[in-house]
Amino acid sequence: TGRLAGTTLLDVNVLRVVQQKEDIRVKEIIQKLKVSNSTISSAIKRLEAKGLVERKMSQEDLRSYCIVLTEEGKLAMEEHFEKEKGVTSYLLEGLKTKKEQDTFLDLLSQMVNHIEEQDL
Repeated sequence: TGRLAGTTLLDVNVLRVVQQKEDIRVKEIIQKLKVSNSTISSAIKRLEAKGLVERKMSQEDLRSYCIVLTEEGKLAMEEHFEKEKGVTSYLLEGLKTKKEQDTFLDLLSQMVNHIEEQDL
C-alpha cells in the first residue's frame, strides 16, 4: 500500500540495502541479496519507474554506477518502517505479559544474529 504499492518483496529488500549504504554499487546489492544480475536489474528498473531509486555514476569506479534512494524512495521506506512497527506492536499484543514479549524479542534477536553470522 502507499508508496510501495505494487512492489515485490525483492524490491523492498533492494530498497533496504540501498538505504543502508548510500551510493551502493549494483554488484554489492547482488552480493548482499544473493540473486542474479538480471534479477537485480529487473528490480532496479521497476524501482526507477516508480521514482524510488536512481542510478548515478560511481565516484570510485567510473565504469560502474551506484543506486541511490530518491526523496520519494526515502519517504516510501519511512512509511514502510512505520507500518512494520505497527505490525510488530500488534503481534506483541498477543503475548500477554511483558516477560513473554521480552522473551520473544530476545529469541527473535538471536535468530537474526545467527542469520547475519551465516551471511545469509
